[in-house]
Parts: sequence; structure tokens; C-alpha cells
Amino acid sequence: MHALTHEVAYGALLHERRRDLHVRILEAMEHLYADRLEEQVERLAQDALRGEAWDKAAAYWRQAAMRAEDRSAFQAALQYFDRGLEALGHLPESRDLLERRLENMWQRHSALFVLGHREELLASFDVQLPLAEALGNQERIARLTNGMGNVLWVSAEYVRALPLSERGLAIADQIGERTLRIITR
Repeated sequence: MHALTHEVAYGALLHERRRDLHVRILEAMEHLYADRLEEQVERLAQDALRGEAWDKAAAYWRQAAMRAEDRSAFQAALQYFDRGLEALGHLPESRDLLERRLENMWQRHSALFVLGHREELLASFDVQLPLAEALGNQERIARLTNGMGNVLWVSAEYVRALPLSERGLAIADQIGERTLRIITR
């Protein structure tokens, strides 16, 4: 009965009051758990989302996703990364926002790969590559083309993989990124 009462009372609140309530809960939790926020990151992310504190929501969802990956909870990690990307979608466009979006999308790759979501992984690369090109981030472009080449190579799609890997290697050579050159070769 308590849960039903809670739900009815919560549903009766105006949207603005609910949002403000979640922001206050978020601030109280950040203060109360200041020395161990990581333990509460999923709850913090949820209240930031409900409070429409988009910047904090994105950051906490990303932390939750990385924490889930550390526990090999890859499906949960994907959901958390997606929620973080959704939160980023509410922020005003800027170069910093674009870089954060790219970083979140990049970090989703390991979960997608482990779960065998090859097509979604390739689609993610296809979205990220033009964004990285718009930023002029040569290292990111090299990593993306190399990643796409690797996924295609593992899938025995050598004809599609080779030009991507060659592009990644050429960029790595051009910018002098030794580690990336080794990985690409």
C-alpha cells in the first residue's frame, strides 16, 4: 500500500515541482555521499535525469556505464551510455559537447563488441566519423577508421577493411602517433 500511496502523491505533483524535488535530492546526495559518490552513481544519474540537470545526468550516466563495464555488465553499460547520450542531447551545441558525445560513443564500443552487436557497432562508427572530421580531430579519425577496419577484418570483410585500416595508418603516420601505428599495423 505504501508504494501505491507514494506513486499517487508523486503523480499529483506538478512537473516543475517534481523536477525541483529531484534536483534537491541530487544535491543532498552529492553532499551526503561526497566522499563516495561512485557507490551511488546510478541513483545520482537517475535523480539528475529526473531533475533535468542534463550536464550532471550525462556525467553520472557515463560513470555508471564505465562502472558497469568494470563488472562485465555490458548490457547495463550500453543502457547507461545511451542515457548519457540522451542527456547530452539536451545541452546546447558546442565543440565541447561534440567531443563529449564522441567520447561517450567511443566508450560504448567495447560493450557493443563483447555483446556481438556488430551492425550497431559499425553504425556507431558511421555516425562518429563525420563528427570527428567536423572537429578536425585526426587522432580520433585514425582511431575510428582503425576500429571500423578491425571490426570488418574480424568479420572476414577484408575488401572493406583494408582501405579503412590504410587510412587510419596514414593518419597515424602523419600525426606521429606511434601507439596507433603499432595497433593499426
